[in-house]
Amino acid sequence: ECHAGAQAGRAQRWALAAGAAARNTLRHSGWGFVVSALAVALIVQAPAVDAAAPAQDHAEAIRLFEEGEAQFRAGRFDAAAGLFKRAFETWEDPAYLYNIAYAFEKGERWRLAVQWYDRFLARYADSPNASDVRARRDAAAESREATRASVYITSEPAGARATVLSNEASDESGASCVTPCLLKVDPGPVAIRVELGQAHAERSRSLAPAERWDLDVPLPMRDTPVDRT
Repeated sequence: ECHAGAQAGRAQRWALAAGAAARNTLRHSGWGFVVSALAVALIVQAPAVDAAAPAQDHAEAIRLFEEGEAQFRAGRFDAAAGLFKRAFETWEDPAYLYNIAYAFEKGERWRLAVQWYDRFLARYADSPNASDVRARRDAAAESREATRASVYITSEPAGARATVLSNEASDESGASCVTPCLLKVDPGPVAIRVELGQAHAERSRSLAPAERWDLDVPLPMRDTPVDRT
C-alpha cells in the first residue's frame, strides 16, 4: 500500500510487501508504479510540484504511464520503457524513471537497465532506499556480463587492428584490439573491421547470448577494395 510523505507534493512513498505475483502495481494519488515482488519499501524524495505546471502535462503523463503499464503487463517491455520515458519527460516523477530501468530489466536488456538505474541513482542519490535500487543495478550488470558474446579475431598476417564498427545492442562501437585478440560485445548484430596498412576487411553477423565467434581474416598485403563479405 501507499503512504503519503511528510508534505504532499514534496515527497512520495511506495511500499511493497513480498507476494507471489511477478509484479504489482502501486498507487499514489492516482499514479502507478510497477515494481518487482520484493519485500522492499522504496522511498523517493520527489521535487516540489510546480503549481504553474500545466494540468494537461500531469494528465498526459498519467495517460502515457498507463499505456506503458498495459504494454508492461503484455510483456512488451521495450514499448513500456518508451512510454515511461515519455511520461518522465512530460512530468518528472521518480516512479517513471525507475520504471524505465525496471522495464528494460524485465526485457533482459541489461545494458539499458544498468544505464537507467544509474540515471535514477544519480538523480535521487539521497533516497533512503538507494541501496535497494543499487542492488538491482548491480544484479543487472552481472547478468549483462554473463550473457555477453565474444569475438576472437585472428588475421594473416597477425598484428592487424580489429575494431567494432557497430553493435546495435551495445555501446561497444569503437572498441578495438590488435590481432590475435578477443573483443566482448553484447548479443545482437555486430560488425568488425580488420585492417593492416592498406589491406582491410569487414565482417558482420548476429550473435546469441554468450556465443563465441572465431573470426579469421586473411589480409592480402596490397591495396585492395574493402571486402564486405
